[in-house]
Amino acid sequence: MVWIFLLLVTACSTTSVELAEDCDVQLSELVPVSVEPGAEVSAAVHPVTTLWDTAVYMGSTRTRVLDVTREGCTECDDCRSRQGCSACEDCDRCDAVCDSECIETVTFEALEDVGVYTVSIYNGYGQSNFASIEVVDDNEDDSGVTDSGGADVPDTGSSALGDAGVE
Repeated sequence: MVWIFLLLVTACSTTSVELAEDCDVQLSELVPVSVEPGAEVSAAVHPVTTLWDTAVYMGSTRTRVLDVTREGCTECDDCRSRQGCSACEDCDRCDAVCDSECIETVTFEALEDVGVYTVSIYNGYGQSNFASIEVVDDNEDDSGVTDSGGADVPDTGSSALGDAGVE
């Protein structure tokens, strides 16, 4: 009977398995910070993973990720490997090379709704800090002035702007 109890206790023990590293993902810049609805936005992020495990949120709404890129990162990756540093660790001996040459970017589509949003990025390493972005509709006329270039505006005959008054 004791053996059965020990077998059950052993079978119920939990083993922790880490499927991904958990670190601070650094969102350092959004370009542009003011966009039209649906426009493409680039975010400078470190570390990045892949397109399939990256999510971008504007406020509480997930937006479409278009691309995840790493450019000029070979020397940085080689240095980190030689030093035994993971992507999540601070690697003092490699920082200068990584900061100057390795460009990691997540490109995403801005939401269609106009407003100011906080952007956060999630990937296999963790969640980023927040950055602000504004979605503005440049097609909206908010000046309160009616467009005077229309056909229903009468010709004043003024020659001040080169108008000869002849139709």
